[in-house]
Amino acid sequence: MFDPSIPTPITPRERLFALLILLPALLLVSCDEGTDPGDDDDAVDDDTGDDDTGDDDSADDDDDTAPLSSWELITNTGLGANNTRASGLAEFDGELYVGTINSVDRTQVFKHDGSGIWEQVNLNGFGGVNTAVQGITVFDGDLYVGTTNNSTGSEVLRYDSGTAWDQVNADGFTPDEPAMVARVLIEYDGNLYAGARNDTGGASDEDHENMAGAQVWRYDGGTDWTQVNDNGFGIETPGYNRSVECMAVLDADLYAGTWNDDLGCQVWRYDGGTDWTQVNETAFAQDIGTTLSVALSMEVFDGELYVGTRNDNLGAEVWRYLGGTSWEPVGFRDANSAHAIAIWDLTGYDGKLYAGTMSDGAVWQYDGADWFQANDNGFGDTANNMVTFMTVMDDRLFAGTNAHAGDAQVWGSVGSL
Repeated sequence: MFDPSIPTPITPRERLFALLILLPALLLVSCDEGTDPGDDDDAVDDDTGDDDTGDDDSADDDDDTAPLSSWELITNTGLGANNTRASGLAEFDGELYVGTINSVDRTQVFKHDGSGIWEQVNLNGFGGVNTAVQGITVFDGDLYVGTTNNSTGSEVLRYDSGTAWDQVNADGFTPDEPAMVARVLIEYDGNLYAGARNDTGGASDEDHENMAGAQVWRYDGGTDWTQVNDNGFGIETPGYNRSVECMAVLDADLYAGTWNDDLGCQVWRYDGGTDWTQVNETAFAQDIGTTLSVALSMEVFDGELYVGTRNDNLGAEVWRYLGGTSWEPVGFRDANSAHAIAIWDLTGYDGKLYAGTMSDGAVWQYDGADWFQANDNGFGDTANNMVTFMTVMDDRLFAGTNAHAGDAQVWGSVGSL
């Protein structure tokens, strides 16, 4: 009886006949060995995202993508079951520091010296009810972090040693309308600045008119800070700027990007005192119906200012500043066929710009002309749905993740990206 699971023996005559049939195809393959699949222009995905069919044709399957780079999980472990996000990364004194979002045990900060395990360097929540590290930076030789604290107001803390930190602001910066999130910290003109989210009095969508709005604060030493903008950058309701989400310095000017659910995101340039000038058309002149509500990340790359946005309908985009109020998209949405909804972080590394995305947990590389995916989605782990923060240390690019099931991770590049 014939058994299809057992191959039928091939006679010498049949073997010769098969070889004669295959010989032309083998010669054709040999002639094409040197062809670069990246040269195939027809492989570019022209889908604008208006009709999302839900297919999984990610860019790492396209002919136009560069080979995926090698990455390694730092210490071969995550940051703990309740740490859902690596929310800040920085190099300090030759070691890698990471802050987390942890609503159960409260926020934690770890350091890694490149050889051992993650070592926690704070008390949970800094001894209080801080649930997240948001802003993180090195200023004047010290490591600073900004927190989320929805009970008493955000804190800015300076690292001392061991697990000791010193709070250097009043809770929420002011007792009258405390900001609950110190979203970003940055050095500018010899001073430390904090961009804050302030929903006080109006956190719900129905109560925008009562919120204090986006704030920028300058550190004056001790626990003293001075607010250097009008609440919400003076935008009257309806249409308040809820938060400063990103900041960067270009050509001796400080820029800030906002979250604005009503009108769309805005970008502002600091003019001194409490004066700022808006340098984009709100929502980059896009229809707010596309929910382009957040300028989420900002980076200076190759002498130009870039902003990454969140757009839940059409997909995220990266915009390049041209001066005045003019900006241009640089093609991320066209390259990203999976339509990531947010560019959570932008970081320059080794002459290229890198974008960490939300919804697919991807790292994308921009060479000034084209985008290529530089990792497997989620680094091969479907739990990693976001790349949240990146930093450079020891000539390597490090990327933190958001793991919706907990146990966020930090990955480091191996070799050239």
